[in-house]
Amino acid sequence: MTDQPNLKKRPDLLNPALPSYRLLAELGFLGARFGYHRQAHLIFQALLTLKPGSSIALYGLATDALYRNQSSEALAILEKALAGQVEYRVQIEGLYGFILLMAGHRAQGQALAKKLKKGTLDAPLKRLLDLCAN
Repeated sequence: MTDQPNLKKRPDLLNPALPSYRLLAELGFLGARFGYHRQAHLIFQALLTLKPGSSIALYGLATDALYRNQSSEALAILEKALAGQVEYRVQIEGLYGFILLMAGHRAQGQALAKKLKKGTLDAPLKRLLDLCAN
């Protein structure tokens, strides 16, 4: 007998709207931050399997790529996310703008930062874009 839950009886365990999904995402972000890139990548890919096009999962994959110094990969992931209808668009655009600035695409990054600053941004993201744009 296995200790794993029967997911057919408990589909709520993997519901993207419930805390278990967000907990997995947070574990992925922690893994990326502390250098467990393989595990973080697997977690975010699993989240995409559960919810195709998930902005949290795509943001996580881009963040992991950024921690691995793969800015072009991170930009490609974020471009894919921004091509569709996506939750957290402002945060994804903010990260996209930040990476553009850091990767030397100053004009593009500044234009996006200027556009984003007109909208509603979290204070930390706004400060980060201000610092990078100057």
